[in-house]
Amino acid sequence: MTKNYLIILLMLLALAILGWFATYQTKAPAIQADILQRTQEALASNNLTWAKVGVDGRDVTVSGLAPNDQLKRYTLETVQVEGVRQLHDQILVKNSELQSSPAPVAGQQQASVTVPLNIAKPALAYQLQIQRNTQGVYRFDGVIPSAAFKQVVDDHLQSLGVNPASARWQVQTSQGEAPAYWQTSTLQSISALQVLKQGSVSLSNDKAVIRGSALSQSASTRAEHYAQQLSRNFATTDVVFNVIAQKAMVAAVEETPLVGSAKYAEKYCQTQLNGLLRQEKIQFESGASQLQDASVELLKKVARVTSRCPKHRVQVHGYTDSHGAAAANKALSKVRAEAVVSVLTRLGVSETRLRAIGHGEAKPIASNKTEAGRAKNRRIELIVKGLK
Repeated sequence: MTKNYLIILLMLLALAILGWFATYQTKAPAIQADILQRTQEALASNNLTWAKVGVDGRDVTVSGLAPNDQLKRYTLETVQVEGVRQLHDQILVKNSELQSSPAPVAGQQQASVTVPLNIAKPALAYQLQIQRNTQGVYRFDGVIPSAAFKQVVDDHLQSLGVNPASARWQVQTSQGEAPAYWQTSTLQSISALQVLKQGSVSLSNDKAVIRGSALSQSASTRAEHYAQQLSRNFATTDVVFNVIAQKAMVAAVEETPLVGSAKYAEKYCQTQLNGLLRQEKIQFESGASQLQDASVELLKKVARVTSRCPKHRVQVHGYTDSHGAAAANKALSKVRAEAVVSVLTRLGVSETRLRAIGHGEAKPIASNKTEAGRAKNRRIELIVKGLK
């Protein structure tokens, strides 16, 4: 009887081993492909296209010809993504101090060659250029202290609702100690650029240069606030912001041009409403449907615009972020849209022209994982919808 039990136990153990092996054989290729994809994406997002990676299970081999030792170290840090078990370095460096021995001549004894190692290099001077284009893509060129510094920048970008993977990096690391204000100044520069349509910041040891274009005077003022904080760390700070389309936009709202066809009136009203909501946002008290005072002033401008298309309907669409229960969010968005309708009615817009619609957390326009993204998702949209 004991012998039979032992045989059964061995059979079960063998089946367990076969099951584990089958599972491993199934999952291993997927894990390897995932690590390969993520390491390649990490290299591409940092413009390290000269580097090549090979993956065997969880082991990663990096090869290629690095422009310098700093970029070699930065590349090795970049490919150490989550899940990598061992990293094998096969990267060569251009203009390396390592000299190969000359080929021995027949009949001569080969002289020994001393290979210089760990030759100290002068520390690179800290300078950094940050650009943000009209599509919101960031580019970083210059010198940074370490890969940890880049991670701090990535975290800051994410907090502003920017995908760090979209940023482009062409940087070197310096062996010298960074100025105490270097990290703070970099983050303040990014915050300034984020509120602009497009712009650039150039940082050096004693000078900061900031250029950019804003869609409104309010955005320009916010960018200047960050620039003032930045100026505390530099002997010279050169700031130039220009506001685009602001004067034309405000003038168009205040003027009362003759309305021609119904199609012209609809297009005119929608364009002006879009312009107003780009400049300012209809805001409510936290978790409530009570409009803030500044938003009531904004709705006065909305009412003036809608007077130029009196035969058209206007839909008021309310949206929330994803915090809280979906049903409660949808109810809150509907109540907030109705509050806007109520104010517009008091301002003289016919109630028969207005319709409140609540969408809740549906149709987000930004990530709900960051506060900046959630703030964008909490919004009111106004849509001009044909003749009533």
